[in-house]
This record gives sequence, structure tokens and C-alpha cells, in this order.
Amino acid sequence: MPAGWGYSYLDWMGAYSFALAMLSALFHRARTGEGQPFFALNGIQTQSASCLDLCAHLPEIQAMGVDVVRVSPHAVGTLDVIALLDAVRHGRTGAAPSGIVPAGASASNGYWTGQPGIAWIAGAPA
Repeated sequence: MPAGWGYSYLDWMGAYSFALAMLSALFHRARTGEGQPFFALNGIQTQSASCLDLCAHLPEIQAMGVDVVRVSPHAVGTLDVIALLDAVRHGRTGAAPSGIVPAGASASNGYWTGQPGIAWIAGAPA
């Protein structure tokens, strides 16, 4: 069935989310005096400056019925991450160790643990 006239929800939602991320970072800097990166440019994509790392949670994610995960490509280490995730998927190893992020990036898992998305919660319960 055709979507009909109007506009794409994702067109304005992407722009809204990006603007919200920028305003949140500016608010944080104004409130605390701290600066922190909040986005990175990767070719034509704008991505979070932190790398979402849910490796320690893979068994829990699989138990929820998820059988496909997305790996964002990076210049270094992408194939290692894919091999490790494949080993976990096929039961050749337990949970993948966290901390597999590209050089210069920081890991984040806050969104999964109910904390601010850019945060890293070490030892978060799986």
C-alpha cells in the first residue's frame, strides 16, 4: 500500500536527533565547563563520537531473539570484531570482551544500561 502524500518521518527525525545531540553537548559544556566530542564524520555519515560496545551483552541480546547485529566499519580492527562476533554467534566462545573500539574512540554502553547514552558503565550487568 502506498505511503500516500506527505513527508518521510525519518527525514526530519534524523535532523531533529542530530540537533538535539548538538544542543545537549552544548548544554553539558555550559553547565560543567567540560568539553566532550559528540559526533564524528565518517565519509558522508555523521556518527556518535563514542563507539557503542555491547559485546559483553551478546548472550543476553541473543536470548531476546536478536540474530543480526550491525558492525560499523572502521579503518582498523573491523575484521577482528566481525570474527569475534561470529565466534560468539556460533558458540565457539562466551561473551566477547568489551573494549574493542577503534583507535582514538571511546566505548559507550549507557543507553543499554539506562544511563546517558555516551557513558561507559564498566561491569554493567548482562
